[in-house]
Amino acid sequence: MHISYRDATNGDLKYATDKSGSWVTTSIDTSGNDVRHTSIAIDSNDDVHISYLDDTNEDLKYATDKSGSWVTSSIDTSGNVGYDTSIAIDSNDDVHISYYDATNGDLKYATDKSGSWVTTSIDTSGNVGYYTSIAIDSNDAVHISYRDDTNEDLKYATDKSGSWVTTSIDTSGFVGSHTSIAIDSNDAVHISYRDATDNAIKYIVLDSSSNVLGYSVSPALPAGLSLDLGTGEISGTPTATSSSATYTITARNSGGTGTTTVTIVVNDAVPVIAYSPNAFTLTKGTAMTTVTPNHKRWNDRVLVNFTNVTNWSCL
Repeated sequence: MHISYRDATNGDLKYATDKSGSWVTTSIDTSGNDVRHTSIAIDSNDDVHISYLDDTNEDLKYATDKSGSWVTSSIDTSGNVGYDTSIAIDSNDDVHISYYDATNGDLKYATDKSGSWVTTSIDTSGNVGYYTSIAIDSNDAVHISYRDDTNEDLKYATDKSGSWVTTSIDTSGFVGSHTSIAIDSNDAVHISYRDATDNAIKYIVLDSSSNVLGYSVSPALPAGLSLDLGTGEISGTPTATSSSATYTITARNSGGTGTTTVTIVVNDAVPVIAYSPNAFTLTKGTAMTTVTPNHKRWNDRVLVNFTNVTNWSCL
């Protein structure tokens, strides 16, 4: 295990690992500058690489122990840069870092794959680049998820075509903060992020051709119910009553986007009661033996109506 973090007492960059069999902590950057926004990655030789913000000087910095001892360096010093860093290592052990340029409101990217550090502004359209997360696929193409704060959208950037392409992949409400990206064995892209409109966590999948796949629902389903993001199936056992409400289901595939609505109301269960025995012979003036009713427990019922259904398919 390897962890990078900030020491709030003195603003140092610190590192913890259990590789010796017990936990050891080390102060990596003790320059007196205020360190924030750390991200860590391990290369094929188990060397450690850390990107972080030097908040005192407003720079992007980088630390590694690949020489056998810790070395720190400033990667980007052009303005107020280095926020929301995310670091990844490719198959050649080259380093890739995404981060936010607060001076210009841009998404930026730095890499040493040419042998020296090169920084690039990837998206300059509005105030973009918050909450970056970076991942590398099996072909060493770079994928970055981030937030477009101007339009309140989730955005995605990749260089897999040979040049950088940026796309807004969720524009429904106030979305895209706190993104996290991962690539699976088929090079499909998976992104989790926050939907502040519905106060929910959201998830989206892109196939290897960057087509957005899967299903989503808005607003969130009643408690106890869930939507299968791969098949669109609604299932579960409701745990609370809810009044009638309309939910929009969105399906996305390489052909585009389709929507339909469902109306769901969760009613309270009708009580079922019985006495056993249910016939009594009583004597005047004599107290009867107390008889307790048997209550049969039922799950709440779900009523679902599909309306406005159109012909669409989803891979």
